[in-house]
Amino acid sequence: MQKETAEKEKMKKLKEINEEYLKLLSEYDSIVSDLIKERDTFKSEKDLVEKHLANLESAFADVHTKFVRAKSVVDGFKMNEEVLVETLNGNEISIKELQRRYDALKENTEMQFQDANKIFNKMKDEHENELKRKNTQIKRQEIIINSLQHCLQQKDIENEKLSMICDDFIYNQDEIL
Repeated sequence: MQKETAEKEKMKKLKEINEEYLKLLSEYDSIVSDLIKERDTFKSEKDLVEKHLANLESAFADVHTKFVRAKSVVDGFKMNEEVLVETLNGNEISIKELQRRYDALKENTEMQFQDANKIFNKMKDEHENELKRKNTQIKRQEIIINSLQHCLQQKDIENEKLSMICDDFIYNQDEIL
């Protein structure tokens, strides 16, 4: 009984560990998807900046007087572009590192999950074998009990017959005397 309780406790702990790992994986997936969305936002902003830059270059060909003003705007966009490119590069590096860590964590979790399944299956097999052994013992004991009950009934019948014979004998002896 204690062995089964210990096994149940062990299985419960393993299930709790698996649930914690699954929660961690879920949170990690959420973080990675947020970073991917942020990266996509930066890319779209970069594309927008590049469009503005192209428009400014075409305006330069049309009007020389707007050149000075356009040049300052272009310089500002270039600075923003550099910041965005640096940020994008930094985010890509972060995403790669996070992906590497995620893959390592996922692999580790899968290995632990496989180990837990092996332990669970082993415990299940042991429990089934123990159950079969106990059922076999119970059947043997039932056969022994049935045999003893049958013998007891036979002895009761024999005792009854013997009692009747003794009673008859005593009765006959009383008559003779």
